[in-house]
Amino acid sequence: MKRPLTLAVLSLAIVAGLAAVALRPGEIEQISMLERDGEIEAAARLANRLYDGGDRRSALLARVFELNHTLGNPQLADEALRAYLRGTPDSPQTLRKAADFFQLQQDLEGTLSALESWVKISPSFSGVERLARLYRLHGRFTQEEQLLLKQRHLLDADFMTRLGGLLAQKGDSAGALNVLRVADERFPGAHRQYGGLLFDLLVSGNALDEALRRSVGWARQDSDHQHRMSMILRFVEVGAKDHALELAGVPAAGEAPSGDLPRTAAIWLLLDRGYIDWAGALVERLDDTRYGRAGWSAASGYIAMAVATGGLGKVLTQTDRLLHTSSDQARRIGLSLAGILFDRWGSAGLGPLRGRLGSELPLRDPLFAAKLAAAEKRPQLAAFYLSAVELSEDNELLSRDWFALASEHFRPTDLAREMIQRREAGVLPSVLIGELQDSVRKSGLFMPRFDPFAAQRSTSEEGERSRGAGR
Repeated sequence: MKRPLTLAVLSLAIVAGLAAVALRPGEIEQISMLERDGEIEAAARLANRLYDGGDRRSALLARVFELNHTLGNPQLADEALRAYLRGTPDSPQTLRKAADFFQLQQDLEGTLSALESWVKISPSFSGVERLARLYRLHGRFTQEEQLLLKQRHLLDADFMTRLGGLLAQKGDSAGALNVLRVADERFPGAHRQYGGLLFDLLVSGNALDEALRRSVGWARQDSDHQHRMSMILRFVEVGAKDHALELAGVPAAGEAPSGDLPRTAAIWLLLDRGYIDWAGALVERLDDTRYGRAGWSAASGYIAMAVATGGLGKVLTQTDRLLHTSSDQARRIGLSLAGILFDRWGSAGLGPLRGRLGSELPLRDPLFAAKLAAAEKRPQLAAFYLSAVELSEDNELLSRDWFALASEHFRPTDLAREMIQRREAGVLPSVLIGELQDSVRKSGLFMPRFDPFAAQRSTSEEGERSRGAGR
């Protein structure tokens, strides 16, 4: 009966021994435990002893490298690291540290090897970015292109643009377009990076409608007009007139919907580059060409440039056509062009257009009608038209021109009364308050219910309060 008991005890002892062996931490785990406890030197001694004994396990090589690098033993760290890279490296963290280590040693090939292994086993944007920049820095453009193509799902707008440029440079326009279209879908807010190249490739490939659609979307996002101007010029270069004019009229973010701000900017650009006829076509699309406005200034620039280059006949024909269309907006622009011609060259500047200016002129542009009446020696009619001119606070040029002409065609007392009435109605711009005071003095009027000098003080105080509230 004793033998079975002895066997049982022996079996239990064997099982316990095996369990103890199983529970004993392995050598790699022992190294990690020592590191965790802050025993870096002890961990390094154990790792180095195993390494010296011929152990070349990947995990051990990684620990030998990192521990010796930490303790300032670069020679052993370098040796272990190269052995690690020759095997099957599997730790992204170690590979990242390896790249840092080789970079400090100014070892380009070692750095590239570490980064390539890192990207291979654990692709990430940070790894791809670092490797791609290193390829680019050292002129390895084929490797850079291959890397970016393979990892394009990880790229940001900057690297998508770079990839598109590399493909376009080697003549692969289709590949470049595919990459840049994806960039536009994924990063629409970053169009200033890739948009120029994408637009140029679309235009070069005669995909003009797509180029317009995308550029219109970008223009609506922008807070200024600068980015689109090169695209307008590109449309002009290939003769895509309607596309250029449409893009020029897209309001930027936060702008008035009329689109006149970008149009006027484009008109000046076209004039500067010598595209006078294109500028004239764009003038016809302006919404507001009233005297003193930005559109009027741009139209004036167009006429001056056209006349200076021998195009007066074209301008007269264009103006005549506009005056005789059924479009109310077109006739309004035609009157503005006629007014500009008259302002610059008097009645001679109008030529045959004088007979085309119908009865709607005083209604649409009473200041122009007053100037014309004055030039034709009809002062009473000029004064009548001047009374119909609507002045505004935001158009100083109009206000000053109106006063200059009114001073010639109103008697002093009538001018003072006209300005007092406008002031009482709240429609006399503040820029004319000083002229109102002078007119009252010269006329000798005494009006106890209206003190223009008090009005001047009130306007100044209101301005100070407004400025104070804005601070």
